Amino acid sequence: LLIVTNVFAQSNTNEVALDRIVVTSSKDFFREDVYSSGMAVEIFTAEDIKETRATTLVEFLKHISCVYVSDWYGTGIKANIDLMGFGDNALSNTLVLVNGRRINNIDLSGVDLTIVPLDAIERIEIIKGSGSVLYGDNAVSGVINIITKEVEKEGLHYKLHTEGGSYDYNKESLTLEAKVDEFSFYVNSQHYSTDGYRRNSHYRGKTTNFKLSSQIFEQTALKMDGSHQRYIYGLPGGLNETDLNSMSRRDSKYPYDNARVEDNYINLSLEQDINNDLKGVLDVSFRNKNMLTNWLSYGAFSWTTKTQTDSLSFRPHFSYKFDIFGLGHNFIAGLELEGHNFSADDYNLSGVNTGSTDIDRTSRGVFIQDNIDLTHYLSFDLGYRHQKERFTFDYIGTAPSIDDDLKTKEDAFETGLNYNFSDKGNIYLRFARSFRIPKTDEYFSVWATPPINQELLVQKAKNITWGGNYKLSKEFEASLDFFWMNLDNEIFYDAVTWTNKNYPKSRRKGFDLSLNFKPADNIIIKTGYRYTEAKFKKGDYADKIVPAVPKSKFILGLEYELLKCLSIHLDNIYVGKQYLINDLMNQANKLDSYFLTNLKIEFNYNNVSIFAGINNLFDESYSEYASTNAAGTTQLYYPS
Repeated sequence: LLIVTNVFAQSNTNEVALDRIVVTSSKDFFREDVYSSGMAVEIFTAEDIKETRATTLVEFLKHISCVYVSDWYGTGIKANIDLMGFGDNALSNTLVLVNGRRINNIDLSGVDLTIVPLDAIERIEIIKGSGSVLYGDNAVSGVINIITKEVEKEGLHYKLHTEGGSYDYNKESLTLEAKVDEFSFYVNSQHYSTDGYRRNSHYRGKTTNFKLSSQIFEQTALKMDGSHQRYIYGLPGGLNETDLNSMSRRDSKYPYDNARVEDNYINLSLEQDINNDLKGVLDVSFRNKNMLTNWLSYGAFSWTTKTQTDSLSFRPHFSYKFDIFGLGHNFIAGLELEGHNFSADDYNLSGVNTGSTDIDRTSRGVFIQDNIDLTHYLSFDLGYRHQKERFTFDYIGTAPSIDDDLKTKEDAFETGLNYNFSDKGNIYLRFARSFRIPKTDEYFSVWATPPINQELLVQKAKNITWGGNYKLSKEFEASLDFFWMNLDNEIFYDAVTWTNKNYPKSRRKGFDLSLNFKPADNIIIKTGYRYTEAKFKKGDYADKIVPAVPKSKFILGLEYELLKCLSIHLDNIYVGKQYLINDLMNQANKLDSYFLTNLKIEFNYNNVSIFAGINNLFDESYSEYASTNAAGTTQLYYPS
């Protein structure tokens, strides 16, 4: 893949630095550096993103050792993001936030990671094995928090950006930002288009993001951010081994299937500094997502599905810093109220409605967390969350009508110790008890008997993480973290019975090592290795490996500055073998490992930046996503 980019801006790019900035434990509360957070955390800045020359957020995440990414179609629109070895269910166990607002869907459609263009991202915080106390559902393996850019410079500034490449890829974006006294705004508008590697894997999209901030009174700030996004993409489907032998790996058996999406959200935040130690924040957000999916490659049996999801959340919370018996406390407490309405209508080729589904989900949560400074070097934190859920299900169509509901409640707990042995070094130990509420289409299927699976239980997990970070000098930094997670009632899809079930016992364990060093003034090397072991421990699949979880992932990045204006970037990514999705018995052949090398060359002069690159330099043939039937006799591959 050849990519050429031109950037015209009013400001020069910053010099490369190894320093990490801050991690936000809760939105706008207690912004701590990595060395005092007491968690397994990785922070990636806008400069880190720029260095990879990634074109989408999904592509950038592939450059991170602690994240395993399987991109179905190669465009980033349908991708699985895995932090701790959950395979095909990874996005149901990983919470994704944009400015502290969750973007996980209430069904199994996953997370749309194209919602925020790379140009609009200030930093990405990855918190591994923590987050359920502050954020609740989905944060079993951790949290990915995407923070969009703030305006820092006074005056009006602009940036034009364009890219082009293979498979008719092109991207154009315009960024405007301004700051006048206590008011600022940031707007980014982007057009992104590609035909994709395979037939019918195209993507055409337009996205506009904005962020406003105003200090309306001396101690009161009002912030608003939002997004409008419209796009269409192809659904090429999988290819079996016979197809791969008789057709091109770039071909598709489903050339007419496609989806159209319109997604809008707005988030309003009111911040009040009552005094230097007490602060309150009220977050209110609304999201509307409409999707039209056309399954048109099935002749007379083709159909269309229209879905709409409306989500409203209300999150008042406060922080209070105080001392008791000489011990400093950083206390957080709050409420979280969410309401979601999901509706779906199916139509045949004649336009006749064959079924209408309406599902409501309401969530109510309360949380508290306290961080206590035991000594100047040692801190302790403790947190608790209680959450209640209610689902209502309604269906009218060709199958018998349905009108039913269910309720559930759950608790989360976290505690940890952090010891700072220097200003740039720490070790930590953390325990978390988390949960995952079943998705709407795990609870409900109109064709199941009964249609509402009342026997499906809430998944529970107990996780221990420990490790440390150390910055020896400006030229060298390292981090190492370990995790051990035991799960009860893990939710999974059983391809033998075609139902969603709870698995009694399962386990994840592993570690992540990251090293960044600068052996010379013009050379930067970044490397990382992730080892993950995921197994079922009891039941029908005892001691079998969880499918779609590679044991190893390795990255090696090299940046070499030939001249002040010219640099070379070389990225290497290795992903190990893995069992195919649905291969719970581990009986089919594994999905092959792969090793990718990407080369980028960048030229900078004044306010102009130009780069060209080749992804997959050695033309490796591989698939990131593949599945099998329960018997292990038929496999489907999604070539990359």
